[in-house]
Amino acid sequence: MPLVFGIVGCRHGHVFSLIKELLSAPNTECAGVFDSDRDSLRAVTSRFPVRAAESETELLENPDVTLIGTAEINRKKAPLILNALNAGKHVIADKPLCTSLRELNEIERTATEKRLKIGLMLTERFGPANRRMKQLVSDGFVGHVANVMCWRPHRLGRATRPDWMFVDDLYGGILVDLAVHDADIIRWLTGGNFLEITAYQCNMGNPADSDFSDIGVMLGRLSTGATGFVRTDWFTPATSPVHGDTRFLVTGTTGMIEVRTSGDLWGGEAGKEPQVLFISDTQPATRFDGIEPEQPLVHDFLRSITGGSPAEITNSDVFEATRATLMARLSSKLGRTVTRSESYLA
Repeated sequence: MPLVFGIVGCRHGHVFSLIKELLSAPNTECAGVFDSDRDSLRAVTSRFPVRAAESETELLENPDVTLIGTAEINRKKAPLILNALNAGKHVIADKPLCTSLRELNEIERTATEKRLKIGLMLTERFGPANRRMKQLVSDGFVGHVANVMCWRPHRLGRATRPDWMFVDDLYGGILVDLAVHDADIIRWLTGGNFLEITAYQCNMGNPADSDFSDIGVMLGRLSTGATGFVRTDWFTPATSPVHGDTRFLVTGTTGMIEVRTSGDLWGGEAGKEPQVLFISDTQPATRFDGIEPEQPLVHDFLRSITGGSPAEITNSDVFEATRATLMARLSSKLGRTVTRSESYLA
């Protein structure tokens, strides 16, 4: 029997990569795609061999549908995800999962009670350079991880972005949208959860969109004693050959790793092979190749549904990375540190 999925919400361009991976997985079938915005729906049905559903309800009430995928407007994801869970469907979403701690707590509680799986498009874990970084850390090459720094610039391309992105209540802010990748990487490398976070996000370069946060920083303390720092922005220069010069710097007690996911912009290698650079107390500076993942993120998630094997990114991983960025959003709003314990009180 094929795994039958439906798509509800097509408001972000990531919906195309989500559907592409779902359709390319072995033995899958699309029951239909729905979006109340006809242009967004038409963009999908014109690109893929999928039918337009009449409503969200049609897909949620279809007993053959096992999984609901979504790239809905960020603020509108939580009600949709909860509807899907309450209909007995697994869910995979473009990030972010939701935009408030109250929503997250309800999603986590519902998914746990109904024993359903939640997937999130945290694609950084599946990057070959990042997988090499993880292997080096797991094999003890840097000792105990003391700090992880994440650098995540993006190109804005204002004219290509939907209007809802520039309304904070609908978008959720830059940390919720972009830094969730980094929160996940920090947890992945340290093996800990964020205990407290101090963060700030603001508008520095887009005065016409005053409700839009175009730069954000967050500093967190983890349960392992390590710290994590994230800086993300929408300021990739127009002349840059890459969308974002994403980098990770891991500092351990006996070594360091730097990953340049877009190569070296200043060394003539931008957009070529990612770089994994390593040095330790016992090994001089060395450059490593990446490690290809066994399968794409979506295929891995589907296997956890059909085959019973755990997904590489578990429900707990999704919830914890999301919690960290929602703590960061609250910290920026309140102007103070937010603790893990108070995040459950929302």
